[in-house]
Amino acid sequence: MNTTIRLSRFVHLYENERYDQAALYHAVKIMPIYIDIEALSFIRELRQGVSFKNLSQTERDFTNQLIDLGFAIDNEHPEIDLTMISSKFKPTLSTMYLILTDECNLACKYYFVESNFPEGYSCSKMNWEVAKQSIDVFVSQRDRKFPGELWLYGGEPLIQSDLLIQILDYIAIVDPDLQTIMVTNATLVTDKIAKQLQNYSKLQIAISVDGPQELHDQ
Repeated sequence: MNTTIRLSRFVHLYENERYDQAALYHAVKIMPIYIDIEALSFIRELRQGVSFKNLSQTERDFTNQLIDLGFAIDNEHPEIDLTMISSKFKPTLSTMYLILTDECNLACKYYFVESNFPEGYSCSKMNWEVAKQSIDVFVSQRDRKFPGELWLYGGEPLIQSDLLIQILDYIAIVDPDLQTIMVTNATLVTDKIAKQLQNYSKLQIAISVDGPQELHDQ
């Protein structure tokens, strides 16, 4: 029997020819794999489907690796059935993002938010009323069987440093076990802010470093 191999329909291809790199991302497995740019033509063939018997040994070895990882499938084994997944797993609420502002103190040209602002757009800032209402709903409804996470995001959240501290103080009262994560470029961290943040044991800080220096500094 002639076996036809193709990429899973859940796999997406991302290319960066400038750096001779590409990546495949599996949306169900939430998993990336990185490939050489030279393999792109074969990956595009896999998207359409290829006959395994017509492949070279190198292509067969590569294809078998993709099959083992679930990134490629053959006509003898059906694709993963999402209806079975949805029937076994009920949706849960365990994570919330608060966008404290969509404004940033830097002007990185690769920033995915500002680069898509329409002409004439004016940045906005979250107020305490909206933040508190959001936290109250999340805390009352989140599934306690799973670790809870509150992400403090932007823009640059430290533009709203007073609101940030107010949120952290409130979380410590209403849900002290909730993990909080702040994503920041860290350029607005002062000695005062650093000392304040040390008071929150459940706070993690993620500092964005977006690639090698020549890209990060753009």
